[in-house]
Amino acid sequence: MVFHCKRTFSMKSICILGAGRGGITLAELLKKEEGSLDITVIDKKSYFFDKNYFFPLLFNKEKEKVINLNEFFSNVGINFINKEVERVSFSKKNLYFKDKSTMGFKNLIVCTGLISQELSIKGEHREGFFYMSEIDPLSFRNYIKIASDFVIFASTILGVRLAFCLSFFNKEIKLISNSLDFLGRKKEEVISILKRRNIDIYENAEITEVIGNSIVKATKISLPKVFSSNVVVVDTHLLPNLKILETSLKEGELPPQVMLLGDVARKNIEKEYFFIFNSINVYREAKALAEKITERGEGYFFPKVYTLQDIESFLDEEFNEKKVLSWIS
Repeated sequence: MVFHCKRTFSMKSICILGAGRGGITLAELLKKEEGSLDITVIDKKSYFFDKNYFFPLLFNKEKEKVINLNEFFSNVGINFINKEVERVSFSKKNLYFKDKSTMGFKNLIVCTGLISQELSIKGEHREGFFYMSEIDPLSFRNYIKIASDFVIFASTILGVRLAFCLSFFNKEIKLISNSLDFLGRKKEEVISILKRRNIDIYENAEITEVIGNSIVKATKISLPKVFSSNVVVVDTHLLPNLKILETSLKEGELPPQVMLLGDVARKNIEKEYFFIFNSINVYREAKALAEKITERGEGYFFPKVYTLQDIESFLDEEFNEKKVLSWIS
């Protein structure tokens, strides 16, 4: 499998929407190669960390790996706007921010990554309900400190991993899933580890209602059962985060001044359950695009493809109790 950027850019300025691994890499490489290029990066978050640091950060570890985006971009001469974009208009070449301000663009690269597929769950507006992709581990630590009962619905490795890590905080945890078959040959081994951590597992079930007043008090599942809960996390399949874009989203139908970079451009992502090499591939793709834009390359990159053996090794590492205990000590 080979990625090839077919777009040709002629630009003096570029706007990058999303300061994840792809956006940061692209902006940094472009500025390094073309110092006069006017680059603006926009993200609603003020800091960034690679996703492999998500779980250690729950334990207040690897804090030095968190990048302050204002400081980072200021040091390399790149404009950074710390705002949330609500909508992108291709026809008007405008970005519409949540604070009601607007900004025009000449060339736009969208690196907004992945987002959890939203379900229709009664009561999901209550405080204490999260979709997995919304969780910020730094602020989620506040919920870990005060909450005692967690209900997690898992459709991918992320939800299962979250349940495993939360068990080290001595919480009551219920893991709900339509099926854990995505764990493959490691399924029974992982389930055994989870049960040893006193995690209650309910397969062939889903969350039907989140109960409470303004905050979560209980969770109803389809078996039917009702559990006391302070926090509910729904880990659905991840989808490209395209909801702020107008019109058709097929890359071939995008205006010539707009392109998608990284996971946001991936097809069939909802069929994946493991996200092992995303950062590696996004970095390679951003590097290839930077070479294409600066006319220092043809825009090719070769994605890393993972095998069944890679996945099983990954599971052995991710459900290693000694590894998590080292974050606590």
